[in-house]
Amino acid sequence: MLTKLVRAVVPEYGYSKPTQAEVLAEFEKTKYTPDISKLEEQPWHLVFVCDELKKDHLKHHLLGEDKHYAGPAYTQKMFRFWDKRDDPTQSPIPMKALETENGFVRYFPPLAKIKGELWYIRPSQFLALDTEKQNTVEFRRQRVTTVLPHRPLVWLKDPYKDPEETRSGFRPSTKLGDERVYIHRPWMYLGRRVFWEPHLTAYDFQHVPLFPSERQWCKQFYHVKKPRQ
Repeated sequence: MLTKLVRAVVPEYGYSKPTQAEVLAEFEKTKYTPDISKLEEQPWHLVFVCDELKKDHLKHHLLGEDKHYAGPAYTQKMFRFWDKRDDPTQSPIPMKALETENGFVRYFPPLAKIKGELWYIRPSQFLALDTEKQNTVEFRRQRVTTVLPHRPLVWLKDPYKDPEETRSGFRPSTKLGDERVYIHRPWMYLGRRVFWEPHLTAYDFQHVPLFPSERQWCKQFYHVKKPRQ
């Protein structure tokens, strides 16, 4: 009670001023996450991961222990997805396509959507993720639009009237419904053109494997399928 009365007159009473070393340590910790105060205003953040941060991959632990899987998703827009040849330690580099691109970069890698995973993580995990990705230097963390496909389970009034509608593995009175899509706006790490373009060559880089798709809204997509060793 007495402390509250004193602080009403002297707000800084009872607080110690941080040393210069402590201030510099905090600046060093957050230099790749300048928006950490804004991020901590929300308890959870949705991130789209499409590289070694995926489940069962090398750096998945950087998402933290307190995380929740939201499902597989695809980017709504198309990107160029670079991959370092014969270097499993180098993170793949998704980059936006610009109308002003020149040379072979204008045609390679081909433009395609990217398949990845959506995860809910705590805001404090961005300190580790941004440091790993060198946010604002090599990569930039940005909001992107992703599409999460989903097929609901539908109950049939007469399962024997149209047996072709049933699917193996489900009860005879159910079937998979038409595909629906959910739109999200997660964070994603995109390669900074000003940093990477001087290093991108057809000799040193290739593109991430492409896979065909039969969906109307996706003809082909990039997918980092196998965990890197």
